[in-house]
Amino acid sequence: MTDPIKIRAHHLLCMQGFQGYGYSDAFTEHLGKIVTQFREKPDTRIALTAACDEICSGCPHQVHGRCQMDAESDSRIRAMDTAILTKMQTEPGSCGTIAKMFQQAGQTFPTKASVTDICGDCQWTKQCTWYQSLETGTA
Repeated sequence: MTDPIKIRAHHLLCMQGFQGYGYSDAFTEHLGKIVTQFREKPDTRIALTAACDEICSGCPHQVHGRCQMDAESDSRIRAMDTAILTKMQTEPGSCGTIAKMFQQAGQTFPTKASVTDICGDCQWTKQCTWYQSLETGTA
C-alpha cells in the first residue's frame, strides 16, 4: 500500500470547488492534476495536515515549507487548517479516502454560515462552485 497523500485541511474545501483558477499557471495546472486524480480515483488515501502539502508543493508562495504570500499568511493558513480539523473532530495525520474526507467536510460545513470564519475572506469564493452551492442558512 502506498503512503497517503498529505492534504491540508482547508484544501478539502478548495478542491471541491476548483474551477481552474490559481496563483500561477503552473500552480493551476498542478492543482488541476491533483483534483482530476481525486475525481477519477475517489478511493485515493489522504492524510490531513495543517502544514504545507502536495498542493502547496506547486504554489509560488511556498518557500521552505511555509506560505510566504505575506507576512501573516503562514500562521493565518495554519490557523484555518486547525479550525477545520477541530470542526471536523479530527487530528492532523488522520487518514481516509478522499471521497470519505470530502463527505465528512460536507457534513461538517453544510451552509455558508458554517464556513464564514474559514472561507469568508477567500479571494476565490466567487469562482468556487462548492462555496456557491452551499445553503445560505445557518449551521
